[in-house]
Amino acid sequence: MSKKRKKPSRDPREDPLSAYQAAYKCGHCNGTLGDGPQGWAVYHEPGCPVLAGVVDSGAAGRRAAATASEATGETVMHESWLKGVHEQIRDIDPGGGPAAPRAAAVIKRTVGQPGTLDECPHLKPGEPAYMVAHRPGVILCTACWIAESQRMTGTREDVTCDYCRQYQPPPPAGGTRMRAIQSLPFTERGVIVVFGLCPPCWEADQAGVPI
Repeated sequence: MSKKRKKPSRDPREDPLSAYQAAYKCGHCNGTLGDGPQGWAVYHEPGCPVLAGVVDSGAAGRRAAATASEATGETVMHESWLKGVHEQIRDIDPGGGPAAPRAAAVIKRTVGQPGTLDECPHLKPGEPAYMVAHRPGVILCTACWIAESQRMTGTREDVTCDYCRQYQPPPPAGGTRMRAIQSLPFTERGVIVVFGLCPPCWEADQAGVPI
């Protein structure tokens, strides 16, 4: 039997923007994210030991957006996630046939024992559900899947093959670093498994090379 995680309690008035702002809240004073004299920045109270600063446009912004998604169950995407951060990661159309050997092995390892999987508290019947290979054992709603993707973007895990577990260094200009793949939904739950294969593993699968 699946284990449905308890949905975290929160202020029902909280919306994605306020959750995003709260993710940047100062730990020393009541300073929060706002649009002020320096643009979007965390503005601190007088006497706070932390200096005000412009909000990080990269990883910190993606982490804050991910936190907001997880708090509300509504998708919050930071602009840096959409602007060229995946230029060497190619998306693959899953197609309609069975998964190739290496892809199938990743899917099997990710899903494990379906009856013991943990579930995102935001999941609703009939809505898409996802699993990510680097975090097996939990089924995620769309918002939390995107949150997980934003947290991972730009990290070493983002360019580590989910089959051979080899880190992929940056390729020459125009080269492919990783192949991002989504499995077809599993009929019994409609779960889609999201993972990545390095070019050698993907090419071996395409050539029919057995494991």
